[in-house]
Amino acid sequence: MAVHKYFFWIEDKEVEVYKNGVIVPYRGEKQISFSNGILDFFKLWENLASYLEGDLVEFCFFGKNHNIINDFFEFSRKYNFSSKDKFNFENFIPILANKVNKKICLKGNNFEYYLEKNEFGYFRIPKDESLEIIYFLGNNIEENFLLEEIIQREDNVKSEEGTMASFFRNNLKV
Repeated sequence: MAVHKYFFWIEDKEVEVYKNGVIVPYRGEKQISFSNGILDFFKLWENLASYLEGDLVEFCFFGKNHNIINDFFEFSRKYNFSSKDKFNFENFIPILANKVNKKICLKGNNFEYYLEKNEFGYFRIPKDESLEIIYFLGNNIEENFLLEEIIQREDNVKSEEGTMASFFRNNLKV
């Protein structure tokens, strides 16, 4: 039985579909319209994904409009999903990297993270109500969605920065 893992970046009336972090074009276009409704969109997706009745599907939905994201999420519950492999932050990075410039609030059902992007990756920052909110919903998301990834990255960057600072302090003595 096939397991489909898809991310959907949802905007006002269009969706970008990603499989394994790579955009899936439809008829040569990056975005697919859902102006005829969510039902029509999912029929189109079933054809695009070669979905067969009974296949397992893992969906994650992202976007700036919570109501639209929630509508897609609720509709997707009609599909069977696998609970073995959970989505984590690493799965989301290729999509986020193309969509977000510097700082965001990533908000899901049970979490809210404030993140900043720099040359080393994404880092948690203090709460900032003025940041753009990206909503994130799915059936199969790790409870500690960011915790492990962000802490590891912060530790790696701190040690790299410490080594660089030490090098310059030791080699630039006057």
